[in-house]
Order: sequence, then structure tokens, then C-alpha cells
Amino acid sequence: MRKNNKVSSVRITDVTFTSSEPIETTIFRVDSGVKQVNETIDILNTSSNIETVISRYDFLLTALGRLIEFEHNPAISFPNITPSKMHNQITDERPKVMTAAVQRAHENMIESASKLKTEKGYIGRKQKFFDLLRANISNLPPETCAFIDDLLDDVEIETSTCTLENYRINPYLKFVVTPGFKHSPISHTPTSPPLPKLPWE
Repeated sequence: MRKNNKVSSVRITDVTFTSSEPIETTIFRVDSGVKQVNETIDILNTSSNIETVISRYDFLLTALGRLIEFEHNPAISFPNITPSKMHNQITDERPKVMTAAVQRAHENMIESASKLKTEKGYIGRKQKFFDLLRANISNLPPETCAFIDDLLDDVEIETSTCTLENYRINPYLKFVVTPGFKHSPISHTPTSPPLPKLPWE
């Protein structure tokens, strides 16, 4: 089951604010993005569907990436944690996110399988669970694959070195609008070199 997965981790370092849109539009975009981020965090913290967790994890990084441009907007601030720092945190904690999801899924599977009336049904339910994990193994980090190996070897979760006890993504993302802003400020940092002047200008 274990594969030598090499996942590229992209960390955010710095951004420059270059937007000139109205402040009302900026607030709407940031508010929508923050809601998407926090709703996705809730899903990643609770879902036992491994395919959902994989897709939502990627969506979370994308949503955070869209919010990073607002960090240098003087009209907006993020008091808890900035999108770029959260992006880096989520990137670093990918093994924890995925392993916790597999652990929840396994616990739910065992609970539902134990209610089946036949041994054949119990074994079939477990087989279906591990088949799903195998189908998604290329999308999982090595630490999670090691945890799955322990499950396949019937290692008790309590004694597995890969288990995660009550892991959750924290904190939630928040933003505030700086009082007094009626118009969105324009960055004075050029995005490209100015064009040379023509001789008659």
C-alpha cells in the first residue's frame, strides 16, 4: 500500500496589492472568500469521505490563494491569521488532514460493518473501504499511507504511531474593514515597467 509519493509543497512568501476596484466590491469578494474557506475547514474537520476531503483540500488552497492579494490592501485586515500564513499552515499539515480523515472513515466503517448480520457482509464492507483507499492512494501523503498500512495489518489505532487524536484545522479565517475607507486604494507599485515616451510627447 505504501508508495513513495512526492508532493510539491508551494509556500506563499509575499504579495503586492494592485487592485483598484470599488471598496464595496472588495468587501464582497473577501467576505465570500472567507465564507468559502471556513465552510471548507468545517468539511475537512468532520468529513469521513476521503474523496471529498481530497477535493476540498485542494479547493481550500485555491480559495486561500485568491484571498492573498487582499493582504496588502489597507482597507482590509485579517486579525486571526492571514490567508498566506493559513495557506502555508494547511500545506504543512496536509498529512494530518488526510490521516485524520482516513481515521474517521475507518471508525465509521467499523461501526457500520459491525451491525451487519453476517461475517461475509462484514468482510465485504471492509474490502470495499480499502479498495476506495487504494483508488485514491496516489493523492495521499506518505504518512497517511503508513497509517493505512497499519489498518491493513490490523494494528490497533490506539497503538499506531500515525494516529491523530482530535486533530482539527485551526483557527478560522476572519477579516475586518478598516474604518473610514470609502474608496478602494490604488497601489503605487507598478506591475510592469512604464512604456518609454515617444519623441513628440
